[in-house]
Amino acid sequence: MDRHHDRLRLARLDHIRGLAAVGVMVFHLFRWIHGKLDAEDPLERVGIYAVSIFFMLSGLSLRYAYG
Repeated sequence: MDRHHDRLRLARLDHIRGLAAVGVMVFHLFRWIHGKLDAEDPLERVGIYAVSIFFMLSGLSLRYAYG
């Protein structure tokens, strides 16, 4: 595979990571406005999953950059 294809692939992962970061921001905004959310609330789960996805993709990007 050529380098352009690899960069494009990481750019797509960066887009997903950006969406996860936006999900975390929205979660914190709603929590700031409405107070603590219940663990069963769908927005609470979005926040948890968004943080997990963001950190996994960040680790993958760092591994690729420094590997």
